[in-house]
Amino acid sequence: MSTLAAIAFDPAIRGVLVVATGVVVLVGSVYMIVSTNVGWRQGFLISIAALAGWCFSMGAIWTMYGIGLRGEDPSWIPQEINFSRDDAVATEVVDGLPRTEELPDAAEIYADLIAEDPEIQERIEEAEGEGFVPESLTQLVTLIPEQKVLLDEDLG
Repeated sequence: MSTLAAIAFDPAIRGVLVVATGVVVLVGSVYMIVSTNVGWRQGFLISIAALAGWCFSMGAIWTMYGIGLRGEDPSWIPQEINFSRDDAVATEVVDGLPRTEELPDAAEIYADLIAEDPEIQERIEEAEGEGFVPESLTQLVTLIPEQKVLLDEDLG
């Protein structure tokens, strides 16, 4: 019972403890039954041979059938590539997005942010290196996740 109580102690080791408990119970019960009939030495040899055979057969089955039936590999299929936004787009959602020229400049937003709070610059320079300036809004939002909410409100 103390082993089962230890399982709830730390969820990170729960899987290891469950597997270890299962193996001990499986091997131990087989060993106890066999050793009562043939003696403890021969019972141990028979139990270990049975465990090795079981591990071999499970390994062979998992090796042969482990991946299951494979179908087509997943892949991205581009529907359209539109760099200029001057042509008509096939995806309606794109029409609702602001044009690239209308987006705010990430470097200006970053400069305003570090003027308000220099700690942001220190935190980002630790991660990205000294003198880092985001080139896109994606880089800015990745480094300062709080900005995503504000930019979402501004851009609609």
